[in-house]
Amino acid sequence: MEPVIDLMQKLVQTDTTIGKSEDGARIIKEFLEENGVSAQLDTYEKGEANVIASIGPKEAPSIIISGHIDTVPFGNVDDWKHHPLSGEIIDGIMWGRGTVDMKGGTAALAQSLIDLAKHEDKLDYRIVFAGTAQEEVGLRGAKVLEKQGIMKDASYLIIGEPTDLEPKSFEKGIIWFDVVAIGKQAHASRPDLGNNAIEALGRLMPKLKGILPEHSIPEVGRTTINFGKISGGTAYNVVAEEAKLSCDIRTTPGVDNQEVIRRVRELLSSIDDGISYQFEFIQEDKAVQSLGQEFPQLVKEITEKVRGTSVSIGGTYYA
Repeated sequence: MEPVIDLMQKLVQTDTTIGKSEDGARIIKEFLEENGVSAQLDTYEKGEANVIASIGPKEAPSIIISGHIDTVPFGNVDDWKHHPLSGEIIDGIMWGRGTVDMKGGTAALAQSLIDLAKHEDKLDYRIVFAGTAQEEVGLRGAKVLEKQGIMKDASYLIIGEPTDLEPKSFEKGIIWFDVVAIGKQAHASRPDLGNNAIEALGRLMPKLKGILPEHSIPEVGRTTINFGKISGGTAYNVVAEEAKLSCDIRTTPGVDNQEVIRRVRELLSSIDDGISYQFEFIQEDKAVQSLGQEFPQLVKEITEKVRGTSVSIGGTYYA
């Protein structure tokens, strides 16, 4: 088995869901060091770690190659055709959580660093591998590296997310927030004496959709919102006094995140239905777009050479 496939399989067979990315980071560190590239493990909180390695001239401008180590949860394991930690290879396809998103890509980037290290004396750039944790829960590992200055003055950033092997030069932004509705409790036999916070959030959802910017581009469409979680109430026979709605907005390049947040706040303050609406900001990250097309065009040409087919430069729906 090729070393990169072996690395990918080991990563897939390792649980790196919330609180466990350090185990995957350690596997990557060992792989790099076994192949002559020194690496650093940065455990920035319990169970969560980034892994960083670099080659090339230390004073040269840098190219960062990055992939995340963590995955989303498995869900009901009984619903899986192959166990999420199996890493089985059947007819050339590996099965398991993270094969696509994105342990395959991260393993490929680690292997590329090893391949480049064989020609280190010819490099004009410092190549930095950044394996990040907690991407699925708010890009936290990447933000730790950003604060450490690893991305400062970098010339290029290549992220190995799944794109059907087509280069992408921009991605959507993201806004996470909660809305807490506070109404009035009453007995379910007399709902007219209360004000139901859960019902209020139900009325709010279409209004939130209605204030999203209309700006759209062909590659990723317009700004969207997802209502990912709703919770509240106390019992079957009690009018819900309080409820919370968790929202995920994905902003199209060209849309100002702060303008969207302003619209949400303005909407909440304008509603007069006896409910108190509280906006609880979680995080936001702006849409990212490559500066210029020279580098994406180079990636396009190399991709076409490897694939043997023509590809187009597009964008991604995710952040």
